[in-house]
Amino acid sequence: MAIDAVSSAGNANRPVQQPTESRVATDAKKAVDQAAQQEKIVAQQQTEQAQRDQQVQQEQQSQPPKPVVNTQGQVTGQLLNEVA
Repeated sequence: MAIDAVSSAGNANRPVQQPTESRVATDAKKAVDQAAQQEKIVAQQQTEQAQRDQQVQQEQQSQPPKPVVNTQGQVTGQLLNEVA
């Protein structure tokens, strides 16, 4: 009688297949792409913040000077630029 070399017990301990180089390269490319996308988002947010800051500064500079008022509410004739 011949003994079959392949049995169900032989299939139980299959070695874990290591990731291939193409899988590692794909994962590395994904990581690089995500980092580049994150940098792009941060740069865009910084640009938007700079634009908002510049707009606020321009609005403050474009305000007309406000008259100085004494405690009775009378205008004294002096003008000041109010800076918040």
